[in-house]
Amino acid sequence: MSEKEIDHRKVYAKGFYDGLAAKGEKMSSAVVMKSQIIGLTGIAKKVYDATPQLDYWPVKQIIGEIQRATKSRPDMTVVMGCLKSLKEQGLIREDKDGCYTKVPVKEKPVNPAPEALHFPTKAQPEPEQKSSFDALVSLGKRLNDVAAQINNIVAELENVVLAIEQEKQDGEKNMQQLRQFQSLLKTLSAGG
Repeated sequence: MSEKEIDHRKVYAKGFYDGLAAKGEKMSSAVVMKSQIIGLTGIAKKVYDATPQLDYWPVKQIIGEIQRATKSRPDMTVVMGCLKSLKEQGLIREDKDGCYTKVPVKEKPVNPAPEALHFPTKAQPEPEQKSSFDALVSLGKRLNDVAAQINNIVAELENVVLAIEQEKQDGEKNMQQLRQFQSLLKTLSAGG
């Protein structure tokens, strides 16, 4: 095995990102940020979408924007947790007053790769390669559609969970009022 092959295997053994670092290359911040945004949970995506790009907003204003956009009011602690997570990922920024804004995605211009040299051959299996490639593209599109459907289902599920939590809180408030009413009746019946 040549030294070049050994170096090549070392790069792949370290993992993708370590391999890029070992080669002296880095993932662009735009690619990393976009992959982080795609991987967000439904509620975190809603919080990210409600956070402004050019202005700093307080948490209550972000919650108001989520409520306006989705017609459901998320819990303050859930939104605060999402904001903290988004801040740790580097997707949003917080100022000293506790207001938040999105971190702008810096896209680098893509340099087109130089065209590879093509040597004509007598028998080129281009139709098979194109059909295989088309099949791969079709499968990729179908996977994207399934992923979008899953994200929609997750968002709906989170809305239902938020509604259940709200109903639970309302039920607890009603139960507390009922207990107060019972204690008032007991004191009235004991005194009368």
